[in-house]
Amino acid sequence: RVDDSNLDALGQLLGPWKYLTSPKIVGGENLPDPRSGRPVLFVGNHTLFGLYDLPIILHELYLRGFKARGLAHPGHWKGPMGAVFERFGAVKASPFTAYKLLAAGESVLLFPGGAKEVTKRKDEKYQLLWSEKTDFVRMASKLGAVIVPFAAVGGDDAFEVAYDKDDILQSPAGDLIVDAITQADMGMDVKDVLYPITKLPGIGLPAAAAPSQRPRPITKLLGIGLPAAAATYAKLAAVRLL
Repeated sequence: RVDDSNLDALGQLLGPWKYLTSPKIVGGENLPDPRSGRPVLFVGNHTLFGLYDLPIILHELYLRGFKARGLAHPGHWKGPMGAVFERFGAVKASPFTAYKLLAAGESVLLFPGGAKEVTKRKDEKYQLLWSEKTDFVRMASKLGAVIVPFAAVGGDDAFEVAYDKDDILQSPAGDLIVDAITQADMGMDVKDVLYPITKLPGIGLPAAAAPSQRPRPITKLLGIGLPAAAATYAKLAAVRLL
């Protein structure tokens, strides 16, 4: 389980950023009772880069009694970010891992769009890039979990994309970039690893490298939908697939 001290530290790190962006939570009253003992599956969207959603969602849920375990792509553990994510409760995403956590009564945070939404193209602003599969719904249903949908808004407005993954791959350096990513063996599609190059706020010039891609301080909105027993979603999914 996640250590409280790590999530308290996350809150301290987010302090200045929250001051600048004033995140707003809509629908917090829809959250189930964290003391019920039932597993909870939080399902929602990523925004561009994931900077505006994952850390804030984790901490806001913690303040409301939930130590959500984020499901992160195993490729993150090929570099230093895996250990950082793990400190705040993230685990390598797999159906078996999700099953174990829910079966133990834990809260799980799932972004079905994953890397596709974090590295979205210019014309994919606020689009849900989710698979048609509903495996997570059926799994949660078998375990009697509650599914809580949420929507993260603001992150896609914080960046202005200069060049997206298609532009980068079609550039003269495209082949070299593909070779470098392939050799890194991240276990992900090349296009899902390529972050866009954004414009520097107030200047409009493309950022030279990832660390310089600074977001504008846009207000963050997190909308929490009505929870429902996973069995209800499973029935809806079954009807949809017919």
